[in-house]
Amino acid sequence: MEITALRVNEMAIAFEIAVRRESYYGFFYIAYLPDYHKHGPGRQLMLHNIERAMSEGCTGFDLLQGGHEYKQKFAPAASN
Repeated sequence: MEITALRVNEMAIAFEIAVRRESYYGFFYIAYLPDYHKHGPGRQLMLHNIERAMSEGCTGFDLLQGGHEYKQKFAPAASN
């Protein structure tokens, strides 16, 4: 399990809990302080962690449970 935080002036404004294993990265939970919503801190932290995981050799990413709207933006388009 991995916990990361996005900080502004040493204050954590967003958190992510993820499952890391070999070349797999599973996003378990993302939360942020509502006062920073307009800046998208959860999305910024998630994108940073995806880039970092890719640079460390991860090739499998899973948004795990829940049909949250933000996950739909990152999921590959369904083919018909």
